[in-house]
Amino acid sequence: MTISLRPVEEDDLPFLRRLMSDPGSTGEFQWYGFQNRHHLRRRWEEHGMLGDDGGILIIADGDDRAGFVSWNKQVANRASHYWSMGLIVAPEFRGRGTARRRSG
Repeated sequence: MTISLRPVEEDDLPFLRRLMSDPGSTGEFQWYGFQNRHHLRRRWEEHGMLGDDGGILIIADGDDRAGFVSWNKQVANRASHYWSMGLIVAPEFRGRGTARRRSG
């Protein structure tokens, strides 16, 4: 299949919530504890997950959701900032080269 990135749609919110808050889905290095259940909904309603200081895109493998990429502006000091970027691949797509095919 073809790996692509696309904006988050409203029906992606349960998928994102699972990947961000279910310890079995996050992976051993991405579990940061339980989050407010309404956090993603508020972000979606505010700016559709694409804002000036960060965003989320869905990793799509054809019509399937394979994960997401995110980025956030981090302030280093009064004069500068940097971008923090991350990627989470859904458990059912791990070990299949999903991230490598997109970056290649």
